[in-house]
Amino acid sequence: GEVTAGSFALAALTANTAYTVKLRAVNAGGNGTQASTSATTLAEAPVFSSSAGVAADGTRLTVAFTQSTGGGATITGYEFSTDGTNWSAATGTTSPITLTGLAYNTTYTTLRIRAVNAGGSGTASNQFSGSTSAGAPTLTGFTTITTTSFSVGFTAPSGSALTSYEYSTDGGSTWTDAATTTSPIAITGLAANTAYSVKLRPVTLGVVGVASSASTGTTLAEAPTSVTASSVAGSATTLSVAFTAPTGGGATITGYEFSTNGGTSWSAATGASSPVTLTGLTSSTAYTQLQLRAVNAGGSGVATADFSGT
Repeated sequence: GEVTAGSFALAALTANTAYTVKLRAVNAGGNGTQASTSATTLAEAPVFSSSAGVAADGTRLTVAFTQSTGGGATITGYEFSTDGTNWSAATGTTSPITLTGLAYNTTYTTLRIRAVNAGGSGTASNQFSGSTSAGAPTLTGFTTITTTSFSVGFTAPSGSALTSYEYSTDGGSTWTDAATTTSPIAITGLAANTAYSVKLRPVTLGVVGVASSASTGTTLAEAPTSVTASSVAGSATTLSVAFTAPTGGGATITGYEFSTNGGTSWSAATGASSPVTLTGLTSSTAYTQLQLRAVNAGGSGVATADFSGT
């Protein structure tokens, strides 16, 4: 074609296509020396397919879409916007791509994406929505501890309403639906005298969030068995108590406690394995309501039935 102005527009080109444009001057003497340059038309808008929060990373969304390739120019990347005004680089050059740097547990309703090629940023897609997963809860401690259960308290992550929590008692290898969103969460079906590596993670709209740091919860020990009390030579105020230590998951038993009044009050015994020594007793006294219980990181375990000692 011929033009007479200093600049001109080429129309009816194909989207996302690299063109080599040549130009030469013409005067009465004929055609001048030809110059050339390259230019690439912008890509058409991607057609949104789906979005999904990324499990265990509440700052990302994956977005699937269909992209018209047009004339076959290389698409070097994608950009996304959460407000239609500001744009950031997405991760990936083909569907699906990942949107990063988002807020935890947030529903975005005005997302757009656009392709980038040598010509620049292409036409933006229509608006679409996506929800990120939640951040990690903070574990606050264990309560209501028994030989087979305990409850774990937590502070919930911020953001939209959560639909559930999952808990793990093996450091995150397996997970169980807690069927609640309120603290504390009761965890049952455990073994006595066992230390568990507990984690919690939130669930929002079917997408699991970031797991908490692990915290150790320990179930109580069962009662010692085969308990026998005997006097201690040379001491009128102590008793020696032999027993079979409670079995279980192998949590460390740090000590024993004894009661002289059927479990109303308790004192620390001397020793962390059989036999232990009961001190501070009254000389020449028959005790008929002695009880013994093991202590571990979870607390004081199940007491024996009453036994006697003099």
